[in-house]
Amino acid sequence: MSEITDTVYKAINAMIYVGDIVEKYSSRFISFIEESKTVKEFIVGTYYFSLWYESIEKMSQKQFVFTGDISEEFALKVIQSDDVCVEIKEYYLSDNGKRLNALINRYLDSDFLDYNLELFEQSVSAYRQGSIHLACVGLFAVIDGYLSTVSEDATTSFYNRFQSIENKLDNKTPLSEIDKRVFAVYISFKNFDNTVFKNSKFSETEPEGINRHWALHGRSKNEYLETDFIKLLLWIDALRILNDSIVTDDE
Repeated sequence: MSEITDTVYKAINAMIYVGDIVEKYSSRFISFIEESKTVKEFIVGTYYFSLWYESIEKMSQKQFVFTGDISEEFALKVIQSDDVCVEIKEYYLSDNGKRLNALINRYLDSDFLDYNLELFEQSVSAYRQGSIHLACVGLFAVIDGYLSTVSEDATTSFYNRFQSIENKLDNKTPLSEIDKRVFAVYISFKNFDNTVFKNSKFSETEPEGINRHWALHGRSKNEYLETDFIKLLLWIDALRILNDSIVTDDE
């Protein structure tokens, strides 16, 4: 990953580290849930949890680190769909883009992005004018800036948060919504090679999905879609969730 800055390199290494933790424990989580009748009762039943987990996995394979609510109906749509992007687009753009606007306004109405808020606003403006490629390049820059904040002393906090989820399962305690969202982010880290941060050299073929390296260096020839913009918004939301979990662990 010599092509990227030291700060982003550190942050991405933290993600890969967490992905290794997920790989180590996720199979245990699932088998533990499936084998224990008591735990089934605490986690809304194996059926729903299995749907939730499978839908998160499938979305992560298409670069989506999904942070929204996952109903049984939506999970089934994702699992049964031949094109996950269609389901994500409908989820965020239906009802006049109500969910997408809520996601955007969460940051426009707060100081979460700090000094990058203006760049975020301009990226959103470019998206609304139909300049999706430009909007995505802007969001990648926003993400790079915020990665440095989240990555500071992050690996220990990530591990502690994941261990706390493990302990909840061991103690037959139901997972909270924030636990599920953090776990969903971890699953995406486990599938790191399918993320927008995947390492790819210019001497090779451009990745099929949106890629940070190709986009920020002006080498991308792919067509940028609304779902690519949504992917990057969700990564910003994922960083917010991880930041919140770090703050919680440090308190």
